Amino acid sequence: MYIQIRDNTGTERFIEEEHLETSIVSGEVVAFRRSDGWITVPSEQLRGNAKTTSKGYRGQERRRSLLSKRRIPSGDTSS
Repeated sequence: MYIQIRDNTGTERFIEEEHLETSIVSGEVVAFRRSDGWITVPSEQLRGNAKTTSKGYRGQERRRSLLSKRRIPSGDTSS
């Protein structure tokens, strides 16, 4: 699949999807088009970028569901 991009010279063209990430990291791509519009590539904080993922998440844990917090009595065999 081809993705429409805007390169660092301002030229719009198409590249293969598998080359998008490396082209962004190298600075060749400054924007790319998705179905909902143009996405401008920030200089940092890209999804999956090693600079951001290595720091880890420092906020409150919210993934644990309410069901995992419920206690089931040990004598209950109604499952």
